[in-house]
Amino acid sequence: MDNQAQQPNREHHFYVSTAKFLFHHSQHGIVAVRDPIKLTDAERYGLSPILLYGLTAAGLPIRWLTFSTMKQRRSLRDVLLTAWKNAESLRGLPDILRVNRYLAQADPLLAADLAKIGVRLEVANAKDKTVPASDHGLARLKWVAVEE
Repeated sequence: MDNQAQQPNREHHFYVSTAKFLFHHSQHGIVAVRDPIKLTDAERYGLSPILLYGLTAAGLPIRWLTFSTMKQRRSLRDVLLTAWKNAESLRGLPDILRVNRYLAQADPLLAADLAKIGVRLEVANAKDKTVPASDHGLARLKWVAVEE
């Protein structure tokens, strides 16, 4: 039998969310708040939202996290390539990257970019609880592929 046929597909789950308790302040750096606050209230204090990017290996307790500010957000492709290169526990590229529909809508070119490196993008259906939910508001943000 062919070894490829016996190998299960390696699947990673990718999500992006806005931190509820952490913000960035230009003078004080990362600032934690006790209770979640509205973004408009945070702005009055000079606080800007922090985006959390997470990548997990399906069915395993393996997680890789990074963050950026909303104003200086990283391209989704850059975050993924960094994770696959540097996170030893993820063991490189998966066969499948599963995201929710909001993240897929935020970067319509992501599927084509991933296909070029042999990773298939799959969009989880709304009832799939295996993929962590991203903020619905992130779909309004447009990520662009940044050539590094």
